[in-house]
Amino acid sequence: MCFGAFSLAAAACSKVTDAADETPVDPEPGLYEVTLSGAALLRASGKEDPHSFCLTEVNRTAFPHTLVKKYYQLHYSCTNTPLPREGNRISGKLKCAADPKLAQGANRFVYEGAVLKDAVDINVRIKFDAVIKEEEMTKAQARELKLGMKAFELMKFVIEAERVGEC
Repeated sequence: MCFGAFSLAAAACSKVTDAADETPVDPEPGLYEVTLSGAALLRASGKEDPHSFCLTEVNRTAFPHTLVKKYYQLHYSCTNTPLPREGNRISGKLKCAADPKLAQGANRFVYEGAVLKDAVDINVRIKFDAVIKEEEMTKAQARELKLGMKAFELMKFVIEAERVGEC
């Protein structure tokens, strides 16, 4: 009987909450330290990691989507499409045209994450939807490009932003 009660108590304590089930909050205004991990595809602005971001009251709701755009937008014509928020879970996709020298079409950065009052955590994955222009390269180049694309699709890129004080 004691063992059964202990098992129930342990199960109740180990219940993991889903950000989608939480009451929505927006990050508090302030200075956020942004840490990036994953691959070198990140559009680093020449600053050393971690980066910082001063969040204002006006930008609180869009902050997670702004982070994805800031670090993964490959060029000005990319489009960021946030999906409807569920509790504190955010998601969306950033769609960018492929390099016209290598492929035709567009590629996507699909992202999802969680928002807290003092932090944001976002996981990003790339989906190569563009068609490679194999006729304009050697077989070895096409094979190498395809292998690289597959490797990138398997990777998870992470953006973490934590509030560290006032701006």
